Amino acid sequence: MGIRSTQYNGLCLALSLLLAAGAGVAQDPPAAGDNSPTQELHNRKATLDDAHQRFMDYYAEEQYQLALVAAAQVVEHTHAIYGEASLEAGLALTNLATAQAKLGDHPAALMNYQASVAIIEATQGIISPRLVNPLLGVAAEHNAMENYDLGLAVYERALRIYHVEHGLFNVDQMKIRDGLTESYVGLGDMQNAGFQQQVQAMIIRQEHGDDLELVVPAVFKLAEWYQRTNQPEKEQQQYTFAVNAIRQLEGQNSTLQINALRGLSAAYMRSVNQATSIRLLKQAIRLNETSAEPDPVLTADILIELGDNYSMLGSMRDARRVYQSAWQILAEEDEADKLHNNYFGTPVGIRAERLPDVYPSRSKNRKLLHKQPDAFLTGYVNISYDIDKSGRVKNVEVLESDPPGLIDKRIKILVSRIGYRPRMVDGEPVATPNNRLSHEFMYLAGEIEEDDTDDEKGERIELPTSTTGEETG
Repeated sequence: MGIRSTQYNGLCLALSLLLAAGAGVAQDPPAAGDNSPTQELHNRKATLDDAHQRFMDYYAEEQYQLALVAAAQVVEHTHAIYGEASLEAGLALTNLATAQAKLGDHPAALMNYQASVAIIEATQGIISPRLVNPLLGVAAEHNAMENYDLGLAVYERALRIYHVEHGLFNVDQMKIRDGLTESYVGLGDMQNAGFQQQVQAMIIRQEHGDDLELVVPAVFKLAEWYQRTNQPEKEQQQYTFAVNAIRQLEGQNSTLQINALRGLSAAYMRSVNQATSIRLLKQAIRLNETSAEPDPVLTADILIELGDNYSMLGSMRDARRVYQSAWQILAEEDEADKLHNNYFGTPVGIRAERLPDVYPSRSKNRKLLHKQPDAFLTGYVNISYDIDKSGRVKNVEVLESDPPGLIDKRIKILVSRIGYRPRMVDGEPVATPNNRLSHEFMYLAGEIEEDDTDDEKGERIELPTSTTGEETG
C-alpha cells in the first residue's frame, strides 16, 4: 500500500468535507429572475463548487499555479458563505496552503496551515481528528525550512491525536511516522529516525501478517531505509523476510518473489557479494519465464540488470552477451523501437564515484557548511569525456573550472572511474564521444590549494542525464 504525501492527504480530506458541506445546504434552483437572498446564496455556492472542481482538476494535473488561483477563490467564496472563522474556512485554507507548498512558497504555506489549525481548534476542539492533516502540513513546512525541532513537535502532536481517534496500530499513521523520520534525520538523530521506520513494519506485520499487499511494501520500505543509511545486512534481512513470507503464503513458484529477489540482489551487490547477486537475478528470470503468463519485457529488464552487474564486475564479455539477449527479446515487442531507445538509446551510468561536494573534503567542513554557509563560495568544474563501446570512460578533459585547478585532477580521476551501460545500435554496443558533465561544489574561502586528492567518503556522483556525440565504432 503506497504512502501518500501529507499534503495530498490533507487535500483529500479537506476537499471531501468542503464538498459535503456545500452539498448539505444545496436547494432547488429558484425561478428565473429571482434576485432574492436565496438566489444569491445559490449562485455563490455554485461558484464555490466550480472553484472546487477547478482546484481539484488542476491539482490532479499538477498545474499548481492554476490550482493556487482556484484555491484562493475557494477561500474567498467560503468566507462569504460560511464566515472567516468557520470550519469550512479552515479546510479551505488547508487547500490553499497545499498549493503554496507545492510551489515552494513555504512561509505562506506555513502561515495558512497554522491559520487552519487555529480555526479548527476554535470550532472543533484541540483534539479534533480534523486537526491531523493541517498539523501535518505545518510540520512538513517546518521541515522544509529546516526547523526540524519544530517539525518534530508538531508531528508528535499529530500522532497523539491520530492514536486517540484511530488506535495505536492503524496503518494510516505511517505518513506521520515518515514525517517524524525526516525530522529526526534533520536533527542528526539516526537512531530515532530508524525506529520510526522499524515501528511501521512491526505494526503491519503484527496486524496484517497474512496480507501481502500490505506486508511486502512495508518490508520493502524498511529495506530502502537500511539502504539509505548504509546498513546492507539489515537490508538483506528485510528482502529475505519478504521472499520467505511470499513463499509461505503463495508458494515456492510465486512471481510475487521477483521484486524481492531483485532487491535482495542489489543489496548483495552493494555488499560486494557478486556471486549471490547474480544467482538471485537468474532465479528471478526463471520464475518469470516458467510462470503461467511470462512477461518478456520483465525478462529483458532483469537481463539488463544482470548485464549491469557483470559490467560492474568487469566481466565485459558476459555483459555484452546479456545486453544483446535483452535487445533480441525487446525486438519482438510491439513497441520495440521505444523500448530499445529507453534502455539503450543513451549510455546509462551504472557505477558511480564520489565527486567532492565540499572543499577541503572533510566531515568537519560539511558540518560547518550547514552551520555557516556564508563562509563558503561556490565553485564549478565542466568536464568532457568519451564512452567506449564497453562503457568505459576515456579522454577526460577539464573544459573550464572556477577556481581554476582547485579540484581538476581529482575530478578527472573520479570521472574516469564511472561505468556505463553502453549505447546500442542494431543490437551492437557503440561508443559515445563528447559527453559533458557539470559539477558544482562549495569551497571554504581562504583555503585554496590546487589539486587536492583527498578521497574521503562522501556523497555519490551525479551522473549525466544525457550525452551528445556522433556514433562511432
